[in-house]
Amino acid sequence: MSYETQFLIALTGTEIIEVPIVIILIKYIFRLKNLKLTQVIIVAFLATFVTIPYLWFVLPSYIDGQYYIYIGEFLVFVFESLIYYYLLRTKLHISFAISFIANLTSCLIGPYLIRLIA
Repeated sequence: MSYETQFLIALTGTEIIEVPIVIILIKYIFRLKNLKLTQVIIVAFLATFVTIPYLWFVLPSYIDGQYYIYIGEFLVFVFESLIYYYLLRTKLHISFAISFIANLTSCLIGPYLIRLIA
């Protein structure tokens, strides 16, 4: 399977996991009633869609393979937090929590979901 195909499978799996997690966190855990569901879905999808290509195609050229996953996931977490902060106008600590939980969940569940998709 080509690297690009693996990327598309990983992107799809990540979206399938992270978008519902973000919705649950925003609507039911943090109870941010001022945010419309469509807005949350679009921003959650966008956050992943924007960051994953950098993780897969840009960072490997600049970061040593031994540290790649740690640095890459940390950068994704930070940038997605900022996307939630600026586009959803949540408090910074809430944005960090949303990004952390969504990314942790996709890191833990993602490999199993990708096996089902692939």
